[in-house]
Amino acid sequence: MARNPFAIMLRPLFHAAVATGVLSASWIMAPPVEAFAAPPVEAFADPDGAPDSLEWLPAPEEDTEIPEGLLEEQAAGRSGILIRSGLKRGRLTIRRVALSGERSGFRTELGLLADGKRIRPGLTHGRGSLLAAGGRVSVTRAPPLFAEAIGIERAGRRVAAPRPGGLTANPSLGASAGAMDGGAIVLRGAASVWSFAGIRAENRERLLALGLGVARNRTRFSAALGASEKGARLGSVTILRRVRGRSVSAEGLASNRGRGILAEAAARGGDMILSARWKYRSWTQRRFAAELSAETRGRDVRARLTCRSWSEDAARDDGVLELETSVGRVMLRRAPVRLRLGASGLGKDGDPAARREAYGILDATLAQDRGRSLGIHVVRRGTSGFGSRAGSTTVGTRLDIRGRRVGEHSLLVESTRLRSGAVAWGVELTPSGVTTLRQRSEPGLWVAARGGFGAGRWRLGYALGSSEDAGGPRPWSGTVWLRLWR
Repeated sequence: MARNPFAIMLRPLFHAAVATGVLSASWIMAPPVEAFAAPPVEAFADPDGAPDSLEWLPAPEEDTEIPEGLLEEQAAGRSGILIRSGLKRGRLTIRRVALSGERSGFRTELGLLADGKRIRPGLTHGRGSLLAAGGRVSVTRAPPLFAEAIGIERAGRRVAAPRPGGLTANPSLGASAGAMDGGAIVLRGAASVWSFAGIRAENRERLLALGLGVARNRTRFSAALGASEKGARLGSVTILRRVRGRSVSAEGLASNRGRGILAEAAARGGDMILSARWKYRSWTQRRFAAELSAETRGRDVRARLTCRSWSEDAARDDGVLELETSVGRVMLRRAPVRLRLGASGLGKDGDPAARREAYGILDATLAQDRGRSLGIHVVRRGTSGFGSRAGSTTVGTRLDIRGRRVGEHSLLVESTRLRSGAVAWGVELTPSGVTTLRQRSEPGLWVAARGGFGAGRWRLGYALGSSEDAGGPRPWSGTVWLRLWR
């Protein structure tokens, strides 16, 4: 049993769960501040924009569909200025300056992004449902298959839901698949039109796309056409139908390089949410993918079961079976405990070269009073392949402090142990406030801090981290920003 990845994973989780239960009974005295709590910007944490509440554990960073959104916290106020700097090896350098304002119903945002030794300006200007953008901008929220095929989004491990809505364009926050030097125009409403043209920041490839959509009653239809300098010619059609808590949507794509289909059926009733997604892409090694999800949303106990399909031609990460629970009451006291168990690579039984993985995450709030919270978490991953097995363990604690005078601050301390060839997960405090899981390939001690000072119309924020491994301690690095608004 010791060689089984599940046994490797469950042993430290069991001991941590016992310790958590004993400590929770004596320390918990009031409603909790979430151990992984963050400002309400979780839309970036869930790639599909579905309600991903703070009761769930953080998702791996590679599952984030729009990683650029993790670089900055959401703006407060209608007008303001942002100065964002990067700290590396003790040196502070300006990364971005942004100005935003609203007057007579028109909203304008100007961003100046430092790209090496060059400054990349980006501008958006709009009123109501009309938006125009130019310069270094990032385009997002296009239909998933279309966006992946034309190269403005990267496909993650999840199966995204079809999106018939309009495009979104903003001044670029940093490097991303959708960042380009060009322009975009978006008209939203019952009848929507969008278009963009430019040169991708990654590889200087020219892109051109046009889309339109029509909404009537509970049905929405959209179509998109696009072309790239490398010879790609493609078009997609998306339809969405919602009726009484149920929805059916699909996207079909055709191009000179292949075809694709993306479909979803979902139903919501009471505290239960069910969804099923299926994707086919003829131009990839793994042509078929599916995802089934069942979720309960009770007040004190929540559970979510997710199954992502596996196939014989998948190179790695071949299928995922995952169960996550969130319990709000333990021993008659308010003590949130969250547990996630998962496994991947289940579809290649009998193949000694297949890469399999089992993992578990436990998070619990130990103590809390007004404005303060203390929590612990344990992350365990066990992998096997080619007849060998390896594992990694991350144990950490997090302190959250909030107050009108001191602002809000989070301090995270973690220790990671792993065998050669294993990959660990560690908790990442992003500038946006969203908490994610980041992969690590080296053991060591990790310290991270995130928060901000300020009251009224100004805020000085930071997201910094440091580590110490076999090579010695590393200097603090991260992001510092100043935001003024009215």
